[in-house]
Amino acid sequence: MAFVQVPGGLGLIRDMWSQNLGRLSMDVKDFQDMAAYDTIPDDKEEMMDWAIVVPIPRPTDPSRRWAVIHNPPPEPSIQKVYPVTLRLQGILGKHDFRIFGSWDGTEANACKAMNSLVLVPGEYPDAFDYQLSAVENIRRFIVRVAGGNARRWEDSGEGIYCKKRVFTKFQVVSGTPAPSSALTFAEDAFGAARDIEDTWRVVDRIKFGRRLESGQVKSCKPHAFSEGDLVDVTASIDIVTITKRHGETATMMHLVPTVIVQLCTAERLAEIMPGQEANAGTAPPVQTVQFDGDGGGAEEE
Repeated sequence: MAFVQVPGGLGLIRDMWSQNLGRLSMDVKDFQDMAAYDTIPDDKEEMMDWAIVVPIPRPTDPSRRWAVIHNPPPEPSIQKVYPVTLRLQGILGKHDFRIFGSWDGTEANACKAMNSLVLVPGEYPDAFDYQLSAVENIRRFIVRVAGGNARRWEDSGEGIYCKKRVFTKFQVVSGTPAPSSALTFAEDAFGAARDIEDTWRVVDRIKFGRRLESGQVKSCKPHAFSEGDLVDVTASIDIVTITKRHGETATMMHLVPTVIVQLCTAERLAEIMPGQEANAGTAPPVQTVQFDGDGGGAEEE
């Protein structure tokens, strides 16, 4: 997992919050002890040495043709693929953590069902802007390599958006067992998901937790979260390639949340950090990396 740096090598966003709220007990490394793959570079050349965008041979989903992985990998002696994952922290905005997310209950729209969230600046614009810049730099890097017209992700400068598909589509193959459903009976008490389980199943869900005073994380229910909470989001990167009617391709990047931790409730955060910025110190202004031939965000969603 890669953390976002404060520009200028002044530390991590994780360590900007009061009372070490952003640090979990599993975060044993200090900034100065981290390897290159532990942090997201804010330099173009360093980013090219940090990750590589590679084609996926025979993708099961033709719109998912690319992956971004660490290069070199964290363990060079082990021949294993290490996908890039990010650790982001910020104020929770609008979100949909319901069991079936945005699903309307029809099989036709199971492919569109999403769990989603947006991180917003709240009272802490510096911490937000540094992370927004880091994510945008990764997007530009991906588009530069994957090619096609750059299409902006959902970001409009007002939020960092993450979304994850609720259902996974599969085809029944003789001799191959179907993936097990992650739903309990109560969660699908009326059989809405069972009705479409021959094609779509909930097999991979977001993990939710809350930070204890010790820094340890305890599993919790998604409805424990509220807008305004300070949260930690582990997200993978989904590269989407769309072919238009005239044969042109467009490349998009989505952040896919896999783990969401409530670091501090909105009410307690207001007591700890009342109307103040995180400890940004004298950090320099945000800068966006420019890549040769980068279309920036020429085409809006």
